[in-house]
Amino acid sequence: MASWASLIPALLVVAPFSGAANAAECVQSKAIYQDRGKVYEIRFSPATSEAAATSHTFTLKLLKGGMVMDGVVLPADGSQRANGLLMYKCPDGDVTGADLAKCTVWDGVFYGIAADGAVVDLPEASANAAGHLILSDFSRQAQNSPVWADKKIADIPADVLTLEGCGS
Repeated sequence: MASWASLIPALLVVAPFSGAANAAECVQSKAIYQDRGKVYEIRFSPATSEAAATSHTFTLKLLKGGMVMDGVVLPADGSQRANGLLMYKCPDGDVTGADLAKCTVWDGVFYGIAADGAVVDLPEASANAAGHLILSDFSRQAQNSPVWADKKIADIPADVLTLEGCGS
């Protein structure tokens, strides 16, 4: 029979990635989430621009194949919710709406789920990370995007993600 002393190191390795229980120990700008089907993960990072137009940045990585997409969060403003944009290899410079439509995978609202189950706004970058996120209509938009079709991605992503860890 294993002693408690031998189990403590194993518990310490598992505990930091226990989802919502760890939300108070990680700020939103460093949070790492996964969908329950393990199709993709989202990693937030601090916004590098001083521009007020972006409150968060994130990357979405497909866990099969490793394809990475870039995203930004436009901050909540009054009655508006934090809006996310996820893009794949968008052209730089002066582009048309049609150009952006070809490279946009998702355009929707981020919601957090509080510890009591209430649906809330996405926390600010320096606030404690939400234990779970909802990406409104992500699954449908991603599957219908030109990127999903062009890359022949068969995996179906979920709209709900769980906090899995905290980046550095």
